[in-house]
Amino acid sequence: PPPQQPDPQQPGPQQPGPQQPTAPAVRTRTFTWRVALFIAALIGLLGVSAAAVGYYARATYFVAPGGPNDSVVVVYQGRPGGFLWFEPTVAESTDLRVADLGAVARSRVTDGHVEPTLDAARRYVATLGEQVAEQPATSPTTTRPTTTLPATTLPATTSPPDR
Repeated sequence: PPPQQPDPQQPGPQQPGPQQPTAPAVRTRTFTWRVALFIAALIGLLGVSAAAVGYYARATYFVAPGGPNDSVVVVYQGRPGGFLWFEPTVAESTDLRVADLGAVARSRVTDGHVEPTLDAARRYVATLGEQVAEQPATSPTTTRPTTTLPATTLPATTSPPDR
């Protein structure tokens, strides 16, 4: 059999036929409004997360030793020891000395007594000051008064002779 000639009316493997028009080339876009919306939502979520962490780290106050040699009571804003990259900052310094506090109050202040607001921390410091004022004034140089008895003479006693 002789080889068949391709019929120009029949579609062949290389060329489309007249019944099937070629589709125009569609240009695909990589940056659409949906991608922009997704990126905006992601940036918004990161911003809200950072704000929440910052609020958590800075929204409280605590009373702890501070000043030179941690000798005075100081009110700090933040969390004791810090949180992530947020370190506590001094909100107020006081004249109240840590050494003047009672044992229980000194322990609480040394551990960092946490209060929810600056006003609550101020009230706590005021309470500590009242407790210090109520304590009897003692100083390391105070001596107790001694009582002296008048000198008395005892009658002389004689021991019995040895037998």
